[in-house]
Amino acid sequence: MGRPTSGGDLPGRQRERILLWILLFLGLRTLLPLAVFLPRPVAIPAALLLAMLVALWGPRVAAACSLPVHWGLILFILFGACSFAVAGVLPGATTPHAGILLHAFSDLFLIAAAIALGQALAALFREPNLLVPAAIAAAVIDYWGVYHGTTRAVIEQHSEWVPKLSVHVPVPTAPGLPDLGLGIGLGDFVFLTLFLACARRFGLRERRTFWLSFLFLVSAMAVVLLFDRNVPALVPMSAAFLLANVGRFRFQQSELRAMLYAAVIVAVVVGLVLVFRYG
Repeated sequence: MGRPTSGGDLPGRQRERILLWILLFLGLRTLLPLAVFLPRPVAIPAALLLAMLVALWGPRVAAACSLPVHWGLILFILFGACSFAVAGVLPGATTPHAGILLHAFSDLFLIAAAIALGQALAALFREPNLLVPAAIAAAVIDYWGVYHGTTRAVIEQHSEWVPKLSVHVPVPTAPGLPDLGLGIGLGDFVFLTLFLACARRFGLRERRTFWLSFLFLVSAMAVVLLFDRNVPALVPMSAAFLLANVGRFRFQQSELRAMLYAAVIVAVVVGLVLVFRYG
């Protein structure tokens, strides 16, 4: 697989791509809710695809950034605080247009915080093979959290926190109709950044990883929209990362055996918890 490549300072072209993404994100978030003139069957899927693509493109353009762990954590706290501060003044917006713009800035800071944390986590990986158990573990934990654990408890008991920890996906609705309330979780941006940054560092299939992740996440959002059911997004995202990089990981027999043992232990623990909780 080779050694990780060094990130280095951002070249001017990379800074321009990030600035362009920021302007595109803010512009789209400002204009999409106003596109109520489009027929609803056209507006909803078109807005969903466009809004998700632009939002998820942030980790894509930031994949070339290489942050040390300490700087990633500092920027995560800084951008996170900015997101919460802007969200705190949202109720005081004097006009609907001001509220839309403030919401866009709050989400922009939240994505930046997620990217910083994802970069910090990516810096911890020293070899690509570790990404496989990490992706599987993330999917299992997210699945458990959404349907049985912490995420479910937050959604049911502290639902006011969900919008603050999610990036809104604006869909234009007719006047008088409520917003659909779609969003992409903070953790989804963190792990997408992790996967893309590591794919670049270790020479994996970065482009295929992004587009498969986008396709799988759009499919998951469609399930949320059509069936009103929460979906653990790290499950399709982890699957997309592993599928995109099939054949790029080389394991020794001892590593395969260790992963098999770990999988059996996790399956037994999950089975026992389910039995004792629901049996």
